[in-house]
Parts: sequence; structure tokens; C-alpha cells
Amino acid sequence: MSSDTTMKILIADDSSVVRRIIQDVCQSLSWRLDIKLVSTGTEAHEALLTFDADLAFLDINMPGMNGLEALARARVAGQKIMAVIMSSSDGHALRTAAQELGAYDYLVKPFTANQIGLILADARALLSSHSVLIVDDSRTVRRILVKMIHQLGDGYDVDEAEDAETAIRKMRSGLFDTVLLDLTMPGLSGLEALPLLKAENPSTCVIIVTSHTDPDTVDACRVSGADGFLVKPVRGDRLARLMGVAPAVA
Repeated sequence: MSSDTTMKILIADDSSVVRRIIQDVCQSLSWRLDIKLVSTGTEAHEALLTFDADLAFLDINMPGMNGLEALARARVAGQKIMAVIMSSSDGHALRTAAQELGAYDYLVKPFTANQIGLILADARALLSSHSVLIVDDSRTVRRILVKMIHQLGDGYDVDEAEDAETAIRKMRSGLFDTVLLDLTMPGLSGLEALPLLKAENPSTCVIIVTSHTDPDTVDACRVSGADGFLVKPVRGDRLARLMGVAPAVA
């Protein structure tokens, strides 16, 4: 989505007050927006399948179907959408369920207009940029890669995951154009996670970041859907080529 493209927003809540608060924040912005308001879970489910929203605010407790169930059914149907779950409850089980469905955020009621504004700004930045997910258990490696990507230019939005399980959950939003995936991680390895990541979003480019370059490893990654390889320590010019831009780092 470019900065001048209409952003489509779904607001699903049985409270007219909550719908109005979010709608007012949206309409206070100078962006081109298409806003759809619904008050039941059944309507939310239908809208998730037909409205083609970029961002959805989904209340958990609605008549007919709760917001988590509506989102789960949309995920099963293959819908990739940036979703924000809303609830008056801040329970661990609800937050975990939202995370498992790839929700971008979990808002506890009552929330402020400023919180909505920040989410809208983040969504616009993510949807208007080339979004990159860095998956590596090393915080140092993630920080290096984040810095290198930002050196490539301004058109990148970067997120991080410290393990493969988190990466898979994040991929359910469909936000990421590129994933930089480490092979050696605790728990699910990069090679095991690779086909799962591609299954979540086949169009996402997955680049393996590894120090293992033996033929067996390379072949296994390619069979599982890898789109490219970066050898550690990562060189900026190689990263630039794989990201499809002119080299910006020596």
C-alpha cells in the first residue's frame, strides 16, 4: 500500500461508543480511508472475508460470534490482515489466543484515542513499507541486521522474532515481504520452520541467514522453499542484492 492509497479499516464492536471513538480518530487523520462499522461477530466474520480490510479492530465479546473466533475462521480461509483484538479483560489466555492468531496488538478497554492513533500510524507505516522480519535467537545478530537494513534506505519497516514459533505467529498477519531466517535456534530450527513460514504466506521471500553452507544444508533449504542465502558474517552488498536494491553498504 503506497502512502496515497486508500487504507481500508474494519471496526467491529457491539458498543456504539467504542466504534465512534475509533472512527473519530480515523477521521481526524488526513489519510484516504474507507471505514466499515459492524456490531456483531457474524458481521465481523463476513466483513473479514469480503471487505478486504488492511486493518481490523475486533472486539472479543460480540453477539453471534466472538472476535477471536471470527479472526480464526478468517485465518482458516486464508485471510491475511493486520488485526487488533479489543477486550475489557486482560487475561493471559486471551492474549495468548490473540498472539496465536497473529494479532498485531491487544487493546484493553478503556483505551485512549492516543493508543488508537499510534496503532493507525504503525499500520500505515507497515503497509506502506517493505516489511522485514528478522528471526534469530541472538539479539546481537538481530541488531546488526536491523542496522544494515536501515542503511539500505528509508523504505523498510523491520520487526524481530527471537524464535521460530514467534515468527510463525507473526507471519499469520501477512505483513512481511521478506524474512531473514537463522537456521540454528533453540526449539524449532530454521529448517523445520521454513515450510511452515512459507505455508503461512507463500509470496513472502525467505532468506536463510547461516554459517552452514554445506551442499546438504543448502539443498534441504531450497527444497523447503528458501529464496536465498546470506552467509554469516553478513556482508551489506550481498544483503542489498538479495533485497533487490543497489548496494548501499560496503
